Amino acid sequence: MDLKIICTKCGELKSENLFRTRPLYIKKNGRHSHCKACELNYCHEWRIKNHDKWLARENKHYADNREKKKVYLAAYHKNNEAVSARKKETQKKYCTRNPEKVAAHGKVNAALRKGTLTRPDTCSKCGAKEKIQAHHKNYKFPMKVTWLCQPCHKKLHRVT
Repeated sequence: MDLKIICTKCGELKSENLFRTRPLYIKKNGRHSHCKACELNYCHEWRIKNHDKWLARENKHYADNREKKKVYLAAYHKNNEAVSARKKETQKKYCTRNPEKVAAHGKVNAALRKGTLTRPDTCSKCGAKEKIQAHHKNYKFPMKVTWLCQPCHKKLHRVT
């Protein structure tokens, strides 16, 4: 059951999930009196009116947490390098196992860039207009493709 609450700022009746929970505010429903949209708008307007005060607060926060941020960024970059290395290794394995597929995909992409092959706006199976992809029935003929939307393409590969 979805509870409805009236926002004290805009006066609209809205679903309770559009209000933040605030443990510091003692309300019967445990929610803030302003909806998230009104609160966001208020914060945006406050930052514009009090730009100098906001900037000083941001600079102080940055200065106080500079060391924490350095440690966080070092860990992030270390992890990011490890993830990139795993991705590259996976790509290498795929390319060595499927050289015919990789060559066909490369030829289609090159033809699309040159303009010798054009991607249609709609899926040839269902007529959808989202994320149209090239499907190869036979990788020996790389330019012979069927244009499918992502859901139809996935469905086709699950069946075959």
